[in-house]
Amino acid sequence: MSPKSIENIYGAPNYNFGDTIYRYGGGNDWYSYAVWRMDFFFKYNSYYECDLYINSDLDIRIDQFLSDNYHYYQTITDTIAEEIVTLELFLNDSDVEDASVLVGKQENAGYYNDICLFYVPFDYAEKSITDRIGSRKRKLK
Repeated sequence: MSPKSIENIYGAPNYNFGDTIYRYGGGNDWYSYAVWRMDFFFKYNSYYECDLYINSDLDIRIDQFLSDNYHYYQTITDTIAEEIVTLELFLNDSDVEDASVLVGKQENAGYYNDICLFYVPFDYAEKSITDRIGSRKRKLK
């Protein structure tokens, strides 16, 4: 997936920082009460992560969605903006070696302390779990 393919789906971003970060927020056609911001991250013009910021009032529905569509992997702590946070991690396959997508859930994220779901390509043999989610170190607020 390239930045151009994201533009073809969602239109021009509210903000973009070269070909590295595309940010969509209020005012786009897809904007809703539930998802109020999406960030797409690229490295060398290739996708490596997407973040969805979701209203925290929908927590129970998100948990049900994750339970129905993904397999719990583990809970870890990480440092984001000098704060220690808990991340629940899920995979798209019950066999960790066959999984291709890692989904993380962070509570109290962003300016409104809502939920951030992040989607990262996953290759079990490729990297450690810390390397896969290393981009979480950036400030989310």
